[in-house]
Amino acid sequence: MSGFARHTVAWIAAKDAASELLMTSCTVLALVAVLAPLLILFSLKFGLIDTMAQRLIEDVRNREVVIISSTKLTYDWFDRMRTRDDVEFVVPNTRTIAASFNSVQNRDKRKTVRGLSMIPTAAGDPLLENLAARITEPRHIVLSSLAAERLQASVGQSLRARVQRTRDNTAEAQFIELEVVGVAAPWAETEPAAFVDLELLIATEEYRDGLAVESFGWPGRQGVADERVFPRFRLYARSIYDVPGLRDALVAEHLDIRTQAVAIESMRSLDRSLSTVFAIIAAVACGGFVLALASILAANVQRKRRELSVLRLIGAPLREIVAFPITQALIVAVSGLAVSLAIFTFVSRSLNDIFSHTIRTGESISQLLPHHILVAGLATMGFAILSSLWAGVAALRIEPAEGLADV
Repeated sequence: MSGFARHTVAWIAAKDAASELLMTSCTVLALVAVLAPLLILFSLKFGLIDTMAQRLIEDVRNREVVIISSTKLTYDWFDRMRTRDDVEFVVPNTRTIAASFNSVQNRDKRKTVRGLSMIPTAAGDPLLENLAARITEPRHIVLSSLAAERLQASVGQSLRARVQRTRDNTAEAQFIELEVVGVAAPWAETEPAAFVDLELLIATEEYRDGLAVESFGWPGRQGVADERVFPRFRLYARSIYDVPGLRDALVAEHLDIRTQAVAIESMRSLDRSLSTVFAIIAAVACGGFVLALASILAANVQRKRRELSVLRLIGAPLREIVAFPITQALIVAVSGLAVSLAIFTFVSRSLNDIFSHTIRTGESISQLLPHHILVAGLATMGFAILSSLWAGVAALRIEPAEGLADV
């Protein structure tokens, strides 16, 4: 009897909602007027912030920490940095004045580039990805896209580099044969440059300092066996969210650095601000809808007092009478959610089409993930059930005798 009564009350509530289609439709539209704009607003907030964050994440240079003034860093310092969880890649760098070839020539194409910069690299370099692993000896280099274009060089070609110094007022030069093992993507380096093994960079610096470089057979005076120090580095944080903390750690070591931490913090601040604004708007809108739906459901219970009292009279328990307003609230919630999602889908696609010229492939201005839809659905059901509590309390006060009194 109890189970039968429960199903019967739910079926009666559904039939009642269908019989009063105009009122039910108006209630559903009231929910749509609240829910659809919220879905669109949140999709814009999420899509905009996600697009900004993704662009920051995908641009490796936003994770770069650049040292501005020279310092003295030992191998131990670099070993310590590599053990940090917030550091993805770090490699020593020499003085800027020594980090270039005087000229690089492609004798096959009769092309020469003067003052070609050298950038130290190693396996795991985020600018080169898998290309860095191809550098297995000091004579291997990876050219930047512009350098390869100007030299008309391709992978496998041999280039002749010239390294010059002045010693005892006499100009001296050495030549080294280099093999191109890769060409970097255009975004990796916008200037003519060669990514080289650190050993080659150190060798050219020592040669310009007048020292002998035995590994390359370059003459000069013998150097003092002091611990090697480096004035600069190339360093990349593991993610953009690690940049502020890494910056603070390096500043604490009295290093003068530059990062994109300001842009990253601006994006995160915008995310927090938009989240706060959305939460306020959502709270006000949902609160208004809960009160409005509660009033409608309570008024409907009052209009159906006689019918509900008859249900009580034929044996429906009080807890199952409460199913009447709850069922109608859920009908409104499901219908309103379905219509709101349909409107959101249409508007979202239109917005993405309108702004398609400003976004990249795979990006969206308006976007919701499946779990966002799930949360919106559960929240809608929850608020609908909350709205029905007032009507449920009114239904509990209905006595079976009220149905007999009207006979």
